[in-house]
Amino acid sequence: MEASIQTLCRDAWLLVYDIGEPKRLRQVEKIAKTYGVRLQRSVFLCEISEMDLEEMAARLRVRMDAGMDDVRIYHLPKGTKIGQNHPSNLPDGIILSMGGVTL
Repeated sequence: MEASIQTLCRDAWLLVYDIGEPKRLRQVEKIAKTYGVRLQRSVFLCEISEMDLEEMAARLRVRMDAGMDDVRIYHLPKGTKIGQNHPSNLPDGIILSMGGVTL
């Protein structure tokens, strides 16, 4: 089957969560690892298609308790640079900068 252009276009998204129960936390973390790269304990950078975004959001909704948990997904505009003050294990092609200085 041929992939559509929409499927191939990937955008950057920041997945951030605060989960109130350890079992759900592990489940959400497992989903996050499927779609992104960990930046902090509960912050993931996801470079995914719109289709994958919808799938990820649906999987997260099933796992979370809306009254207790907080899951947020932020779209990062093209060219966004993410700053941090310590080394990480980000894959090639992700540029980190802080105050105009590439880390």
